[in-house]
Amino acid sequence: MTLYTTRKAPDGSTVEEPERVIETRLTGFGVHAGVLASSLALPLLSVVPLPVVSGVFLHLGRRVVAGNLFVERCKKLWLEKGTLDPRVDGAEREMVALGRWAVFRFTAAACLLGLLALRCNPSTALVFPSVIGVLMLVRVKLVPRMFSRRELRLLDTAIGDSL
Repeated sequence: MTLYTTRKAPDGSTVEEPERVIETRLTGFGVHAGVLASSLALPLLSVVPLPVVSGVFLHLGRRVVAGNLFVERCKKLWLEKGTLDPRVDGAEREMVALGRWAVFRFTAAACLLGLLALRCNPSTALVFPSVIGVLMLVRVKLVPRMFSRRELRLLDTAIGDSL
């Protein structure tokens, strides 16, 4: 269930924004019931062409990436500074307040390059899921040494904001 709040936009219109998402046990049960139902329908699913299945997964992946702050930051890194409007969203506000270099360092220093290198090497790809758990330690111990408190306040999503 998603709870929404309304606010006034700079142009005077009202905008509904999600305040928080409440995950229920019913959602998890529904997902697992759907997986079970699809496994029971395997003979019927074998008739569906593979490009159709690939298209469905491509569509789902695109929908998931649409609101991802990491992806938004990567897109904004390529925009000219004059086109950025700090009133629009957080990624543009960060870019104007801190500059491209700080945003790039935070985005790259979020272990993206290390994870990519680990993932691309076949001999180390097996430990990739374990490295995801290590990212918490990197965030707590390493990232505060690389950025000031002001930069982290602007760049990092507070844990309470994501609930």
